[in-house]
Amino acid sequence: MRFRFLGFILLVFLLSCKEERKPARGVAAPSARNVRIQFVDVEKSRVPFGDTLWVTLEVDDPEQAVRTSLQSTRGRVPMIQRDDYTFGIATQEMGGGQHGLKAEVMMADSTLLRGSASVRVVLPEAPPVWSYRLIDTYPHDIKSYTQGLVYHEGVLFESAGQYGKSDVRKVALETGEVLLRKPLDAEFFAEGLALAGDELFQLTWRERTVFVYDLATLNQQRRFGFDFGNGEGWGLAWTGESFVFSDGSADLYFLRPEDWSVEKQIRVFDHQGDVIRLNELEYVDGKIYANMLDDERIAVIDLESGAVMAYWNLAGILDKRKVQHRVDVMNGIAYRPDTRTFLVTGKLWPSMFEVVPVL
Repeated sequence: MRFRFLGFILLVFLLSCKEERKPARGVAAPSARNVRIQFVDVEKSRVPFGDTLWVTLEVDDPEQAVRTSLQSTRGRVPMIQRDDYTFGIATQEMGGGQHGLKAEVMMADSTLLRGSASVRVVLPEAPPVWSYRLIDTYPHDIKSYTQGLVYHEGVLFESAGQYGKSDVRKVALETGEVLLRKPLDAEFFAEGLALAGDELFQLTWRERTVFVYDLATLNQQRRFGFDFGNGEGWGLAWTGESFVFSDGSADLYFLRPEDWSVEKQIRVFDHQGDVIRLNELEYVDGKIYANMLDDERIAVIDLESGAVMAYWNLAGILDKRKVQHRVDVMNGIAYRPDTRTFLVTGKLWPSMFEVVPVL
């Protein structure tokens, strides 16, 4: 009986605590209903880059609204507000690719209405397609799982991946001979490679670690971590002022060299929307050349807007029917400023190809 009485007292106490958490009488607790987001003169939720996107918000009782707002899920974007329910957004300010929009409308009775929608900013036309002209072919180590490639003063520097097999190496272009090699510990999967000054910077895939090497000796100078994007390292390039970093998504990150903080971020897009799985990167004359995973095209990217200016089609450059061992995807781009040509290869490929684009 004593325990039943104590249980009754405890139940009364808990119920009284629950009652105290109710909103005070006369104050409306916010509830959520839908705001309908409509795009003006937009077909299939796609708006051409360069246009202004006009957005209207619709609610059942618009006269009762006291506050309206519209935001992009990709950060702050300048908007023109024509009236309480109409917003204009310049697509150059938005940037290309997929966008999410979130709307809120506060009603006079304190009811909060919410809505969301998505839209793609796309190029008005498909990018042109380049072909290629083959200049020369060189041997390439069939055991190198190429993730990064740099040409400097007549020799190549290569980042080779896979756990337990990763390294950074110096390679003779003409013969493919490995002149110097520095392996990574087995827990690291090497990725993109870039030369800045007299140092090589090497990414790792999922280890959030960057290794820095002396160019002459390949001795490791230091290592540091990074924490942005999705946490993966794929491709890396140096513009002379900042690093450009890819994480396998459609985004490119511009990094300050002194501390690797993010200076800006752009979304890469074409006439269909986001261009994903950006891999090895090379910077040439104000443009980024990017491998794309499982694709034998190279995307030529405008650094300001992220728009794909052209697709460089290298399909079939390696005749895989004549290769006796397993080969993987195309990856690896290096520019030769002395001849104004490009060197391209792939993971476990037996050849390195010297090519120029044909526009």
